[in-house]
Amino acid sequence: MSTFDEAFERFKDSSADLAREMKERASILVTENGDTIDSALEKVRDMAKDLTKGTYDDKIDKAHAAAKEQIHKLDKGQDPDGPSAVG
Repeated sequence: MSTFDEAFERFKDSSADLAREMKERASILVTENGDTIDSALEKVRDMAKDLTKGTYDDKIDKAHAAAKEQIHKLDKGQDPDGPSAVG
C-alpha cells in the first residue's frame, strides 16, 4: 500500500468518525430543542406562503413536511436519508 493510500485510509476513517459524532450531536440538539425547531419551521412556512401570495403553497407544504420528517428522524435517533424529493 502506498503512502498516499495509507494517508487516504486514515483520512477516510477520521472523516467517518467525525460524521458519526456530528450526527450524534445534531440528534441531541434536536431532542433538546424539538419544540423550538418545529415552531421555527412553521414560521418559515407561513412567511414563505405570505411572500409568494399562495402561488407555491403546495410546494412549500411539501418542503415543510420533508423538513419536519428529517428533523423527527434525528429526534428518534434514526439516520436521515438525505433530502426528500420536493417538487
